[in-house]
Amino acid sequence: MGVTCNSCGKQVSDAEASFCPYCGATITKCEWKCEKCLTINGTEARFCKNCGNARGQEGGRYSAESNTAVDWTKHKYFKQVAVGAVLLLATGFGSYYYFNNMNEGNYLKMYAEAHRVVNEANSVLVFNTQSGTVKAGDVDDLKKRLQSEKNEIDAEAKEFSSRKPYQGYTAQHEATTELLQKVSSVLGMAIQIIGSPLDEGLDSALEESKDTVQQIKNLSGQISVPNTVMTLDDDIMVLPTQLKAYVTEQRKQEEERKRIEAERQARLSELREFFNAMDEAIDRYNSAKTDLGSMMESSRNGGMIWADYFKVLDQAKDARTSVRYKVKDIKTPQGTEELKKDFLQVLDDSVRYCEVMKMGANLAFNRYYGSASQKRGEAERIDKEVQNEYASFIDQYESIKGDLLK
Repeated sequence: MGVTCNSCGKQVSDAEASFCPYCGATITKCEWKCEKCLTINGTEARFCKNCGNARGQEGGRYSAESNTAVDWTKHKYFKQVAVGAVLLLATGFGSYYYFNNMNEGNYLKMYAEAHRVVNEANSVLVFNTQSGTVKAGDVDDLKKRLQSEKNEIDAEAKEFSSRKPYQGYTAQHEATTELLQKVSSVLGMAIQIIGSPLDEGLDSALEESKDTVQQIKNLSGQISVPNTVMTLDDDIMVLPTQLKAYVTEQRKQEEERKRIEAERQARLSELREFFNAMDEAIDRYNSAKTDLGSMMESSRNGGMIWADYFKVLDQAKDARTSVRYKVKDIKTPQGTEELKKDFLQVLDDSVRYCEVMKMGANLAFNRYYGSASQKRGEAERIDKEVQNEYASFIDQYESIKGDLLK
C-alpha cells in the first residue's frame, strides 16, 4: 500500500519512497496530527478518526520541521497574549492623549480662552446697555447676541467642570469655574431684563445682579496663572446701574404710552359722541327737507288751501330751527369746529328760505302778484345755494369723520 503526501495530499504508490514525486516534499512515515482538532492519527489514515477532517487539509499552519498544521487560536496562552496586547495599545493611546492634552501648556490655554470669552461678554453687556443704546427694534437682535455670548461662557464652564485641575492650580481652576458660572448667570439676567423690562417680577433679579457682579469682580482678581491675569476692568461694576436705568426708562415710556393712549381713547369717545349727535341732526334735517318737498308738490297740484300752505311753511321753519338749536348745543372736539359751523350755515340759509317763501305766499294771498313773484325767485336762489352748501358740507363731513375715527 502506498502513502499520502503530507504536503500536497496526493497518493504515492511506492510505500518506500522518501520524497513525493508530485511536489518534492519529504514523505514522513509516522503518525500525523489533525489540523482541525489536533488528534494523533495513524500513518496510513487518510481522515481524522476524531473529526473526519482530511489529512493535509488547509486550516492550520505547518511547521517547517514536522510539516504539521498549528492553530495559534487554540494555544492556551493566546487569550492572555491578546488581552495584554489590547491593554498595551490602550495604555499607549492614553499616554499619548494625556501628554498631548493635559500637559501644563495646553492646560493653561484654557485660562486664556476663558479670559477671552469673559472679557468679550463683559464688553457686549456694558456697551449695549448704556442709556439710549437699546432701541425698541434692536431688542431681539441684542438678546440673540447676548445668548450667543452666554453659550460660549457655558461651553467654557463645562470644559473647566469636566477637567481635573493641573497640579498646583486647584484654587485657580475652581475660581475660574465659578467665575464662568456667575458671568453666565448675569447674562441670563440681562436677557430677561432687556426682553421684559416692564415685568415687576424681575426687580429682584436687578438687585441680585449687583451682588453677582461684585462676586465676578472679586473672583476675577483671585485668578492669576502664567500668561493670563483674569482681573476684569471696573466698567463691569456699572452694569446693574445701567440695567436699572434701562428698566426705569422703559417703564416711563410705557406710562407715557398709556397716558397718550388714554387721551386718544378719550378723544375718540368725544368724537364719537359729536358725530353721533351730528348724524342724528343730519337725519332730522333730511326728513324735514323731504317733508317740505312733498307738501310743496301737493300745493302746486292744487291739493292745499292757503291756510294749510302757511302751516306747512311754519312747520318747515320750526323743524329747521329745532335742528339748528340742537347743533348749536353739540360739543365740538378739536378739529370739528368747521363742520359744525358749515352745518349751522346750511340751517340758517334753510330757515331763511322758509321765511322768504312765507313772505311770497303772503304777498300772493293779498294779490300782490308781482312782489310775490320776486320773492319766489329770491327763494329759489336761496334754495339752490342751500342745496350746494349742503352737498359740499356732506362730502367734507364724511371725509373728516372717516379720518378722525380711524
